[in-house]
Amino acid sequence: MKIIKSTLTSYLRVVLFYLLLFYLVTAPPTGPFIFKWNWANVYFTAAFFICYPWLIYLYPHLIRPRLKLTSQSTHALRQTMKDNQNGAQGYHNSLNPVVSRDRLLMKSETQDALMNSELSFLIQGILLLIAAPILLCLYLVKGQKVLRRHLN
Repeated sequence: MKIIKSTLTSYLRVVLFYLLLFYLVTAPPTGPFIFKWNWANVYFTAAFFICYPWLIYLYPHLIRPRLKLTSQSTHALRQTMKDNQNGAQGYHNSLNPVVSRDRLLMKSETQDALMNSELSFLIQGILLLIAAPILLCLYLVKGQKVLRRHLN
């Protein structure tokens, strides 16, 4: 059950990137989609259906990127709000006719969340592209270790 869940979620995570990539490789510069198999499409399809889900199943920590984007405006707004924790500043923020710092912070954090989701999409797409070479290298290294154990 864990394998099926991991496989389905990995398909859903990169299906949009796969479709865009498949279209970019097969479509001529004029734009209409013409379905043709070539080496690139075979590689991307094998990476999508076999290598990427296998890589994610073996190394599930690759799902979440370690990079977290936080803009300078978010840092600055958090710092100013931390520095001005008195009641008069809160009253000023609530009566400010332009926009309060709370709303600015919320807007900035929303933009940061969108950037983080775009970064995650890009990282997962790159993992899709390099999943086959990564798996090949990992199994060559593990195969050498197993062969060394049997020879010794």
